[in-house]
Amino acid sequence: MPVLPSWPSEPLWDQFAALLPERPEYHDLSIVKDYIDNQKRPA
Repeated sequence: MPVLPSWPSEPLWDQFAALLPERPEYHDLSIVKDYIDNQKRPA
């Protein structure tokens, strides 16, 4: 499988990344943990 050199894809990534929303520094996963805990508990 041929590998693309990074130089043609860097300008494309820069343009694409400019369209993405900013990533939050902190992501609260407590909702997911509560859901997982509820799945483990017997009914």
